[in-house]
Amino acid sequence: MASPRSLRGLDGLNFFLADVQTGVGPFVAIVLTSRGLSAGAIGIALTFGGLAGVLSQIPVGAWVDATHHKRALLAGAILATAAAAIGLAVGRALPLIFAAQALHGVSTSLMGPAVVALSLGMAGRGELGRRLGRNRQFDSAGNLVSAALMGLVGYAMAPAAIFWVTAALAAPTLACVAMIEPRDIDDAAARGSAPEGPPARFGDLATNRRFLVFMACAVLFHFANASMLPLLATVLGAGKARQSSLLLSSCIVMTQIVVVLFAPWCGRQAERWGRRPLLLLGFAFLPLRGLLFSMTTRPELLVAFQVLDGLAATVFMIVAPLVVADVTRGTGRFNVAQGAIGTATAAGAAVSTAVTGYVVDRFGEATGFRGLAAVALCALVLLVVAMPETQDGHEAGAVVREEGRPRGDQSRSSVVHHPRADP
Repeated sequence: MASPRSLRGLDGLNFFLADVQTGVGPFVAIVLTSRGLSAGAIGIALTFGGLAGVLSQIPVGAWVDATHHKRALLAGAILATAAAAIGLAVGRALPLIFAAQALHGVSTSLMGPAVVALSLGMAGRGELGRRLGRNRQFDSAGNLVSAALMGLVGYAMAPAAIFWVTAALAAPTLACVAMIEPRDIDDAAARGSAPEGPPARFGDLATNRRFLVFMACAVLFHFANASMLPLLATVLGAGKARQSSLLLSSCIVMTQIVVVLFAPWCGRQAERWGRRPLLLLGFAFLPLRGLLFSMTTRPELLVAFQVLDGLAATVFMIVAPLVVADVTRGTGRFNVAQGAIGTATAAGAAVSTAVTGYVVDRFGEATGFRGLAAVALCALVLLVVAMPETQDGHEAGAVVREEGRPRGDQSRSSVVHHPRADP
């Protein structure tokens, strides 16, 4: 069991890491809009950062699995994000903007898997759902505070000032990393290792049907979700940058209030109900959100619709790592599998921003939102027809038969659900 100091450090890390990431995320679209860039150019800039994330996800996952210095790795990513924020604050030329976005993409691709790995190594697999729920609660509380802060800074000063605040928030984030004691991290558990033997082969992931189906669902989900808030930011930022920062912050605040309230319940129910019921619920909210966004431009309604974003995001952020942990149990490749999912979803998100920018330039914002809603509906349909339950005790027999071997088989020639891998 991790010490209280380490657990407080993990709580604080999730809180302040959300502050750092919020300041470089959706506000990029507002700042670039205030500098006169078109929706297409903004989409390309966002895509550039997304592509950097695509290329780094799997190597980063392998690095997180292999290293015994996960805290140092995470600290490096925090510093890189601060450097990216400074680059965006001072940069006007497209090459500097693209470089800052690339640095941000790589550092972000490391932060998520590293925090989940630390959580698994500190809490153990049996408590991972509850720990992820707590992580998400602190993450959303941090987003709530930072969104309000960034909105006020952008309104009272200038949109670019948001990036300077983001860089300054790296200091308390690093302090929280330092609070986590290395002895409280079980490195074997953090990579999903079996008690003995070498890790499974990388290629084993490509033979597991459940993993591949979930990856396809996740790609469609992120394609639909990635462009919704930047598209909304672009609409709000046209000719009214100061007011749009405040309005966008209100949208983010609404989302994070929902997540703070919903995340602990979601973490508990993921262990009680299984993964699939919650995934179906979360995936259903996304097409509804896109459709509602396409039907109005009234700010008060757009803010209210962000309730759906909070519900969908909570489910995915908590349940997706649990599904990955289920299907890689005992293989020692948990973080590589997270990286593979991250690569696929980052690719979907990167393509989404470019495609959506083109659609909006040609056909308008409403058509862009409706197209994203249609993709989200495809993700839900695929989940319904093709994705089984992955948790032990929920449709376990079907899972074992799908893998083509009895439950007692300890072979690791494919990515299977091994009872022996409990931390």
